[in-house]
Amino acid sequence: MTSRRSMTVPYDTALWKILRKQVTDRANKIDVWFRSPARHLIQNSRTKTISGVQIERENVLRNIRAKNGAMVGTNADFSYNLILLQYIKKHFAGDADIDVCEIKDIPAFNEDLSVIDQDRVQELAHKIEASDGVIIGCPECDHSIPAVLKSTIEWLS
Repeated sequence: MTSRRSMTVPYDTALWKILRKQVTDRANKIDVWFRSPARHLIQNSRTKTISGVQIERENVLRNIRAKNGAMVGTNADFSYNLILLQYIKKHFAGDADIDVCEIKDIPAFNEDLSVIDQDRVQELAHKIEASDGVIIGCPECDHSIPAVLKSTIEWLS
């Protein structure tokens, strides 16, 4: 009998705390519609993939289709993650509305500066707030995320 050793997964508690706070702070803006029966799935006629659902809420039929954002979590001039996210956007164009956002122009976080004055940060924040979900593609740097992504998350928090 061979023994199985447990695998240690790198975990960034600071990032988890930031992300948890973001969700908690936006809790009043997040709609979770329990007991809203699905009437139909919305299917792409060409690809036959499911891209949403029609639900009934308060006697009104509503079509729910995901709008997603994708963030490239690096500022490298060449990025396989950018290539991957662009492929995902193109491949699923008929099923999902994906906006690929790069963070290479986001300045390093500085708590002495006002986020209001950071146009690029504001633009990214508005795109994320308008999205139903965010896909982050980033390389691993020393068992964590790149500094530029951590800095961006700090701006957004």
